[in-house]
Amino acid sequence: NEPGYYEEGAYGIRLENLVHVKRSEHEGMLEFETIGYVPFDQELIDFEKLTADELAWLKAYYRQIEELVLPHLEGDIPAFLKSQLVL
Repeated sequence: NEPGYYEEGAYGIRLENLVHVKRSEHEGMLEFETIGYVPFDQELIDFEKLTADELAWLKAYYRQIEELVLPHLEGDIPAFLKSQLVL
C-alpha cells in the first residue's frame, strides 16, 4: 500500500506498509490486512490535514506496532521504536 504525493518535475513522497489482500466478511468484497508494522516518518505527515478518522487509524496502527512488534525486540531497539510511536 503506497499512498503518495508527487510534484511533477520535482519530487515524490510515499508512505508504505505491507498488506495482504483477503476475502472480506462482506459478500463478494476483498479487504486489506496489514502484515508489515513499521512507523511512518512523522516529519512527512502534516497532522493538521488529517481527518479525525485518519488520525484514529494512525493511532490504532501504532497501538498494533506496540502490541505485535515491541515484545519481540531487545536492547535499545524497543525504546527507540517506542519514541517513534508518539503522536
